[in-house]
Amino acid sequence: MIGTELLPCPFCGGTASYTGAAVRCNNFACNTIMTPRWTKDVVGSAKGGPDVRFALAKADCTRRWNQRAELAPGIAEAAKVLLDACPNPVFDHLKPVLMGEVTETIEYTDEDGEEASYKRSVSWTAMKQIITLALRALSEGRA
Repeated sequence: MIGTELLPCPFCGGTASYTGAAVRCNNFACNTIMTPRWTKDVVGSAKGGPDVRFALAKADCTRRWNQRAELAPGIAEAAKVLLDACPNPVFDHLKPVLMGEVTETIEYTDEDGEEASYKRSVSWTAMKQIITLALRALSEGRA
């Protein structure tokens, strides 16, 4: 890594830019930001005027951003983390969002011999099983 070149955002892959000494993802939907560490030790150890301290803060922030981008987890690692948290709190966050969103069509023959169908929501128990199986397949590299 040369100088102040920034790696893409580790979460969405978007480009990153500086906002002062902070680094921000340019993707509006992601908008991840990393601010400099203005601890007493960092400020106290910085020698020079405000410009020098700003340059040190920017360099530190750049180093930390790029280190995080290089260490971003892959899909399998992320799925394993979510799977380890199942059933809670993952399902607690997903239930209000997913309930009623997934339906299945049930086809049958009515009393007149006509083919008919109706839609019904997939049960929350079935949704939890599907999510768990999907996370397990991703974490084991099968998907």
